[in-house]
Amino acid sequence: MKKNNLFQRFRYWLDKRMAKGTGSMIRALLFVTIFMILFLASILILFGASDECSPLHAIWDSFATAINAEIPSSGDGSLLFIIINGIAAIIGLFFTSILIGIITTGIETKLQRLRNGNADVLENNHTVILGWNDTTFAILAEIMESNLNREMQTVVVLDDACEKAEMDDQVHAFITEKDKERERTAKKNHEVFIPYAKHTQVLCRYGTTVHSSNLENCNIQNCKSIIVNEDDDDETIKVILACSGIINELRMSGIKGRNFLYYSCYS
Repeated sequence: MKKNNLFQRFRYWLDKRMAKGTGSMIRALLFVTIFMILFLASILILFGASDECSPLHAIWDSFATAINAEIPSSGDGSLLFIIINGIAAIIGLFFTSILIGIITTGIETKLQRLRNGNADVLENNHTVILGWNDTTFAILAEIMESNLNREMQTVVVLDDACEKAEMDDQVHAFITEKDKERERTAKKNHEVFIPYAKHTQVLCRYGTTVHSSNLENCNIQNCKSIIVNEDDDDETIKVILACSGIINELRMSGIKGRNFLYYSCYS
């Protein structure tokens, strides 16, 4: 059996750290940086680069140089002292650059998750539409029309047919167009116009309709109805089974949800 060399082991360790997320990468970077600072400080101590260089003084010099990324001048000490602190300054530059990159990547990942709508739905007594196709807007129109005489109601739409931002834009454009038509009709008939947005809010979520975590994010155990809006009958059955499995599992674990859920299938 071929043994892995030190470089391969380091790459494997780094790959595992990166897979654990931003926090793990920052901890690994701090560990490596502190190790290098202590290593450089130990060289200063062992070789006595300065008469006034006590262990704490040497560690602090290396740490301050790395943090400030300031290369010492020729009059700051011996040649070894200048070289060691110059290396510490370069390490500090790498540390700052990599740290900024890790934090930026972590923020972009979080923002992408927010754009994808992966946050949990905290609403109760809401309607969940599973599936996105040509009939989605007809379903939304019926729901919003029925909500005009009610308090604010929430509709959650889950699917992976397109990105959340695209779904949001299409829903917003559809509601705006419908409101314009209804406003013209209301003026013509001398009626009071009420925008759909005053009584219905639509939340779009990106994800597969048969994945348990996506369904749980939609809080299906506390919704009042689930509309399965899949084009294929097989997918419709899969979605219903997935929803039933989650609800039954929650009830068996002692978590109480609504007693009745209505599945309306459009195919």
